[in-house]
Amino acid sequence: MKISTKLAIGFGSLIVFIVIISFLALTNMSKLNDDVQVLAKDRFPKTVWANGVIDAINEGARALRNALLTNNLKERNDQVARAKATTPKVKGFIDSLTNTVKSEKGIKLLTELKEIRGKYVSDRNMLFDLIDADSKDDAVEFLFTDFRKSQNDYLIKINEIIELQGKLFEESAIEAEKTYNSQFTLLMVIAIIALIFAVVFAVIIIKGITKSIQQGVNTAEAIAHGNMSTDIDTSSKDEVGILMGAMKAMSNNIQAIIGEVAKTSKMAQDGKLDYRTNPNAFEGEYKQLLVSFNETLDALI
Repeated sequence: MKISTKLAIGFGSLIVFIVIISFLALTNMSKLNDDVQVLAKDRFPKTVWANGVIDAINEGARALRNALLTNNLKERNDQVARAKATTPKVKGFIDSLTNTVKSEKGIKLLTELKEIRGKYVSDRNMLFDLIDADSKDDAVEFLFTDFRKSQNDYLIKINEIIELQGKLFEESAIEAEKTYNSQFTLLMVIAIIALIFAVVFAVIIIKGITKSIQQGVNTAEAIAHGNMSTDIDTSSKDEVGILMGAMKAMSNNIQAIIGEVAKTSKMAQDGKLDYRTNPNAFEGEYKQLLVSFNETLDALI
């Protein structure tokens, strides 16, 4: 396998791991974002709306108390108007809860709340009538009996809704934390596996490349020192194998030239002075070297 192919496989595998990690990260960020959105846009607003109902009830109660305490007609009317102004606020909060509460228990509590609120509104209107009729004693007695009971029932029920939303808020927060922890662990495991894979693959690639290159260096040094009998391994299928093949061909050519020169020298020693090397068996500079050698012999003999 070529070095470029090995490197491509290695880097390709790392890219696959990176893509997997990125995909999981984006997917889990989306899940975590959904959990956060539920907290920010569902659980928390419902709690705010429910508390808004309580604040409006308390504001109305204070206004009614003030209306009964004052003897100034204008001040009394202002306080009654202040108490009545809380009605649209409460209605807005309850409408918001009605449109967003989806749990079975939440719907049940809202239904009960609306029934209790009907009794509370009826009693409050009765109190308004007593105040308008200037029946202060009857209004005070009604305030501390029937109206107090209906108001307390109203507050108890809205507090039950707040408690439910608080539990749901806590559950959503825990779920978001679980999502973060589980996905963080998963991403860390995959990242560690990818790191181990990268290190192992890098070691294998580096060893394979350096071993082949070292063989090439050793062979080149041997040829440079005139050792043509060194064993040249050309079994590798990568670029180093191709280089070793070229070095082996070079070594064979040099050995063949040496053989031609040695044979010509032996023939001359035996008295066969007309024997010459065969340049046509070679190419390029190798051929030119033997041609020049033959021409030198021709000039001397």
